[in-house]
Amino acid sequence: SRESAEQLKSIFAYLHKCLSTDGYVGLGRGEQMIDAPFGCSEGVQQGAVESGAIFCVGLDKANRPTNNELRIRGGLLVGGIDDTYIIGKPEDAFPALMRHQERLKELGLELNLKKTKCYIHKDFRNEEFHKLRGKVELGSTEESNGTAYGIVAYGVPIGDDPFIHTFLRRKASQISRDIGTIDSMLVRGATQIPQLPTKQCLWQLAMRCLQHQGNYWTRHLPPSPTKEFSQTCDEAMVEVICSATGLDMNQLPVAAKERALLPVRLKGLGIRMLQDRRMQEYLGGTVQGLLPLLNRGTKTNPKPKPRL
Repeated sequence: SRESAEQLKSIFAYLHKCLSTDGYVGLGRGEQMIDAPFGCSEGVQQGAVESGAIFCVGLDKANRPTNNELRIRGGLLVGGIDDTYIIGKPEDAFPALMRHQERLKELGLELNLKKTKCYIHKDFRNEEFHKLRGKVELGSTEESNGTAYGIVAYGVPIGDDPFIHTFLRRKASQISRDIGTIDSMLVRGATQIPQLPTKQCLWQLAMRCLQHQGNYWTRHLPPSPTKEFSQTCDEAMVEVICSATGLDMNQLPVAAKERALLPVRLKGLGIRMLQDRRMQEYLGGTVQGLLPLLNRGTKTNPKPKPRL
């Protein structure tokens, strides 16, 4: 409505005043972070809460027409800030990508084709597909048996089975290393703060955070490729439990171990292994993901239109 449009103009004018001054810029990350010798004087301030929303509003001018033309052909454009994904048949998706590049150019933005990746199932990876993709690289990774093809969308691997397994193996190793680093820093003397109750802190981290590190991938991927991934994450959690409580889960009798892994309200430790819940995680993710796609409205009780 006109009233809403005027209200948005006022909001954007206010945000522009807040963000138009030179903003702070940090270089590096973590303990190696240093102050940059310059400020941010173009666009919006990096790290400002409002910046992402403003960027999405500006980008929508290019995303919306591309999405509309893809939907007519059964395709789709989805995006989160500057991560944009085009879904469709090759004869529709690649020409749409080129037109999208021109729309972005009109906004003063550049779509870097060198960083753009594509994927299609091997049964459709024919000469016509390679001709249509042109300079767009086919997403891939190297693994022990050669090249595995796929892409990563919002952190979730999509591709041939070897690609998914390679991604999950590397991700599990990263999670295991991160959990091990936290363990060593808190319990094994790396943190020089005598008054800090390190074992209690580690246990709270295990309860509230560490045991959930692999949930994102078990919710978005079917159980078949996540078995090895879950085992690796669980092995790291067993080490944390041992460090925090002195209880070696691998040495417990089966009945005692099952009791220990019950919820707190059932007199357990409140720790659940990822292997035990990965199937439920996937089922829950599927249900939550499907509902917004369905048209659940009626004539007397209209609902928002489904996303597909």
